[in-house]
Amino acid sequence: MIQFSVDNLHLDGPVTNHCEALLRVVGDFSVEMHGSIRYAEQDFCILEFLRALMRWRGRLDTEPAGDFEYQSMESAEPWLLRVSQLQNGLWQLETWDAVSSDHDRMRLAEFDAAAATLVDKVAKDLPEGELVVNVLRGSPENASLATALARARAVRR
Repeated sequence: MIQFSVDNLHLDGPVTNHCEALLRVVGDFSVEMHGSIRYAEQDFCILEFLRALMRWRGRLDTEPAGDFEYQSMESAEPWLLRVSQLQNGLWQLETWDAVSSDHDRMRLAEFDAAAATLVDKVAKDLPEGELVVNVLRGSPENASLATALARARAVRR
């Protein structure tokens, strides 16, 4: 089972455009697999990660999109997190700084559930939520993320 967690969600600077929204909404992020922390980072750009994840999942539903690799604009690493397709409908979680094991395998439905839970958590705790969502809406490439956050925020009201 995979779980994404984020705590201490905050803005680390003003948000006046979509790039700032992606990079300045940060939190203490972790990825847990079967009870073991596989990745953790403070001041992680959570909206940038969610946008990349949602774009990949959207493509995967309509075409063979390949593996998911998350690379942050703020990182020198070629990628921070990767999810690779294996045989038999399994997917493998990899992190740039750790060797993966058989315990890092999951079904795509588990990954989707973890991502949906993360979107709900971020929407609930999003600082300056309406402002951030409106800034994201101003960019077509961020529209699906803005819509998902707005929907999750509306459910919480």
